[in-house]
Amino acid sequence: MTGGVIRKHWVYTIGGEADPPPEDWIVSWEHHRTEMWFPGTKRPVAISFGDRAVIFGGRARGFLAAVEVVGDGPEENGDEYGRQQFPYVMRHKLLVAKLGDRNVASSEAAGITLRRIQRGPHTQINETEYEKAVEGLLEAASRSARG
Repeated sequence: MTGGVIRKHWVYTIGGEADPPPEDWIVSWEHHRTEMWFPGTKRPVAISFGDRAVIFGGRARGFLAAVEVVGDGPEENGDEYGRQQFPYVMRHKLLVAKLGDRNVASSEAAGITLRRIQRGPHTQINETEYEKAVEGLLEAASRSARG
């Protein structure tokens, strides 16, 4: 809980079957350091300041980052290229991130089915699922650091 308000937890999905996140996604797709983009059909109205999310990379990349929402609500996408397909933006601060390499933090390890995540760009999860996802993310980052 943050200031008497119940914090919600989310999975944000980036990339897809045709366009998976590159290994260096945090550099190549640098906007994800500070914001998540959403399509016009999935305006993120239920996401609030203080909520937490894990970023899931499509095509078996697994959990790539954990973030805390710092925006008060959806904003217009200021990126000329991205705005057409993704008109909404939610601002966040990056808490932890890892490469999109072979050391995967799987959704199954967090008790979240892949099918549930694939429903859209954001899926609400419970606090326990969030904590397990972050734990898996940290373990996978540790494996990546060790080589």
